[in-house]
Amino acid sequence: MSKLRFTRVALAVAAAVAVAAFGVAAAGSASPELSPLPPDAGLVTAFAFDPVNPDIVYVGTVPGSNKGRVYKSGDSGEHLRLISGRGWTWLGALASDPERPGTLYAGTGNAVYKTTDGGQTWRAFNQGLLPPPGINRGEGWVDWLAVDPTNSNVLYEHDYANTIRKSVDGGKTWKTVLSLWRQGSISALLLTPGQPPILYGAFSYWGPGGPVTTITASTGPWKNTPLSVSDTWNHPPVVAFAADASQATIYVAIRGRVYSSTNAGRSWQSIAQGLPQGAVVTGLAAGAGTVCAAFGTNGIYVTADQGRTWTQSWPDSGSARGLGAGVLAVDPARPTTIYAGVDQRKYRIIKSTDSGRTWAIVG
Repeated sequence: MSKLRFTRVALAVAAAVAVAAFGVAAAGSASPELSPLPPDAGLVTAFAFDPVNPDIVYVGTVPGSNKGRVYKSGDSGEHLRLISGRGWTWLGALASDPERPGTLYAGTGNAVYKTTDGGQTWRAFNQGLLPPPGINRGEGWVDWLAVDPTNSNVLYEHDYANTIRKSVDGGKTWKTVLSLWRQGSISALLLTPGQPPILYGAFSYWGPGGPVTTITASTGPWKNTPLSVSDTWNHPPVVAFAADASQATIYVAIRGRVYSSTNAGRSWQSIAQGLPQGAVVTGLAAGAGTVCAAFGTNGIYVTADQGRTWTQSWPDSGSARGLGAGVLAVDPARPTTIYAGVDQRKYRIIKSTDSGRTWAIVG
């Protein structure tokens, strides 16, 4: 397989998992009034949280091809209202400013949109990013955003042009940090707090024996960390990161396997014992000593003992036919609270307030 084809396959696989690979929607038991999202809201692709008021939650959805929306809740997801503008192309990422309440960034195929008043008004920033209209030109879309926790004027983004870009002026302008177009794929990224913050990247490329994924860390220049996973599949793996600041631990899921590191990525150990075989991780979250992993139609699994044992905490397709679990997000102010995007006909959001052990419908 050529490098160019490998990269294009990587983009297709990641997009499919993020949006369409949750499974066939099935009837749920929730009554219509429990669903604040309208029927045409689409699948949930991102969550973000206000840095001061933990009851304020932002939810990004993709209601259809080349469309994106942002909803806002003031009561921890119980009720949501649409706050995004018209004509947004896709919605791949959300990021809150950790120092400025009401400041939120949304990554789309048009631009990175920014609001400083909680979604009442938005500005689109394109300088140094994808030329508008982005996704319609075949250039891709922004699928990952992060604000530097030590300097909120600094942002990082990744887009499906297979490029990492950095802004030092609050998103107004962007410069390329790394581009791997035609050389492999950037499968996932994670920005952790610290002095300085560490940016972790999962880089997939076509090796002599097939796809290989290497975890790399950067505080400036990129440095390889010793986790290199070869795979016999004919396409690159789906990768997800998570970090638990309370345990000084980072996690990465590569296809259906989960690894942990307690020394900033210098060494890794597998914690995948007891996870469903042959399933692909569609979401990963960690906080307060607990790790949650979503496996699409295989449900959500949780561990509270560093992966020695895993428990299925949200039913699989056998007990909730057609269920799909995707994106997961931990509330940074309340790390025992986790939100999940699911694919059900009558609801799209579930929430746990006990580190993923039990779940309730909120949207």
